[in-house]
Amino acid sequence: MFTLHRIFYSASRGSPRVRPWALAGPVVILLLAMPMTALRLKLVDLSDGERARLATVQSWVEFGTQSINESSLYLRDTPDRIVVREAFGAGTPIRQSEFSRQPPTLAFLLAGLYWIVHHFGWSLGNREQLSGIAYVLIAAGITLPVALAAGLFYRMGRLFELSRPWRAALGVACVCGSGLISYATAINPHAPAAALVVAACACFFHVAIAARPTHAGAWLIGAGLCAALAGVIDLPALLLTMMLCADPLAM
Repeated sequence: MFTLHRIFYSASRGSPRVRPWALAGPVVILLLAMPMTALRLKLVDLSDGERARLATVQSWVEFGTQSINESSLYLRDTPDRIVVREAFGAGTPIRQSEFSRQPPTLAFLLAGLYWIVHHFGWSLGNREQLSGIAYVLIAAGITLPVALAAGLFYRMGRLFELSRPWRAALGVACVCGSGLISYATAINPHAPAAALVVAACACFFHVAIAARPTHAGAWLIGAGLCAALAGVIDLPALLLTMMLCADPLAM
């Protein structure tokens, strides 16, 4: 993220110094969300939507296709699928391929994480390893962005001229009070998209408070990238990111 080095580190006599209060919010969110995720995976089965996304992830990494026909997580009775029938000529058999109805961007991003896990011999096709792999993907791809959002709220808390402890508490309160922490325990596009929208706002905020905004253009580009990625991960996020277009004009 573009603002993380400014949030969690500060220069002190030429050497970086960790900002403990900036890290406090993300650490608290991780300590709350990760045990909740482990407990949920232990007591409750994965939802159809989660299985559909994991099926797409498995198909991309293990079979090199977005079709979920060959995935061991594929459920034929789930409505969360799209059926595509293709015929390549008269008299040829019709080939049927089935895909998840979920937008593919999140599954594509999680596929990079799963490729690393799969490289070490773990597979979603192994039922005994399914919960462990799901936990890793949720922790790295969903929970971590939500935790970092608490640090971004800490950064933007300077707008209210609060002390560092209160800014850290504000970051935790924003994540918990908005219900975002509940989305941090499942495979869903809403949590990372929300974190990216917050990151875009933080980029705008940094330009506004910078004493010498010599790199304002780069920060605005960073805000645009975060907002665009949020929109392609979760389509409803476009409603918020479109409103951010007026921010550079106002500034």
